[in-house]
Amino acid sequence: MRRLFLPLLALLTTVQPATAQHYAMPDVPDSIAEPAQRADYAILHYWQRYDFADTTLLRNGHAEQALVEFLGLMPYATERGRNEGIGRWLQQADRNTTACRYFLSQAERYLYHPDSPLRNEQLFRTVLQQSLRLASADAAMQDRSRFLLRLTGRNAVGNKAESFVCETSRGQRLSTDSIQGPLLLICYDPECERCQDLLFSLRYCSPLNLAIKEGRMTVLAVYTGGDEQLWRNTSGDMPAQWLTAIDRTGIGEKMLYDLTAMPVMLLTDSQRRVIMKEPTLQQLTDWLIVRGVGE
Repeated sequence: MRRLFLPLLALLTTVQPATAQHYAMPDVPDSIAEPAQRADYAILHYWQRYDFADTTLLRNGHAEQALVEFLGLMPYATERGRNEGIGRWLQQADRNTTACRYFLSQAERYLYHPDSPLRNEQLFRTVLQQSLRLASADAAMQDRSRFLLRLTGRNAVGNKAESFVCETSRGQRLSTDSIQGPLLLICYDPECERCQDLLFSLRYCSPLNLAIKEGRMTVLAVYTGGDEQLWRNTSGDMPAQWLTAIDRTGIGEKMLYDLTAMPVMLLTDSQRRVIMKEPTLQQLTDWLIVRGVGE
């Protein structure tokens, strides 16, 4: 088979299990030349050689590696191809309860875990939605799928971000809806290493600093934990040009935001519609440079 995408090969080398066994992907006809169509074909025919009845594949790394390569193809396919491909995969897996439950747990690991290079909330939601129709999904699994669907559905791109009240380090109580103009919201914990890495990068992001200086962007960094003294002891370390605050609504308890993986970052416009959810620093920088912040 002709290799589909060279970038995919580099990605897969970073996530494949140590005991992985190679899974032979389907041969894509040479008559299909357009990249997205080739990806669609590979996804739709991907599992035709896999034996879902063989549970030994779940223990020797073969099944995990097959899933990693399957998920790695998704960004190159069309939305229709992704949705139909996930449906076919789960329908076949549903013939074996053990295999089906294994693959669903692995899908959560690779598509939802914050450290996974394959993390993709939209794909994960597709898996969750389709899992509700599976015979292998018992009541507990369906309850978890519904819970995760509700949690990941919050603050979707294009929707209005959930409003909440916080108190700034200067003692001012404010609602996120009361802040004028575009807003970069960061939910953080001072003791979270990933949070500190992000905050450090944003502190020295030149396009962001320029937007703040010119009054075209507000940065709101909100502590969402329960140790108020910790927050007061560390709030002075935050950049002076940011709004540093503590949550007074209970956004975690009320599930207004998915705080499973910290930090959480949202970029919203002046009407609080979500422009980007969990953007990378590069994506945020590109948006600031190319599109500006006056929208």
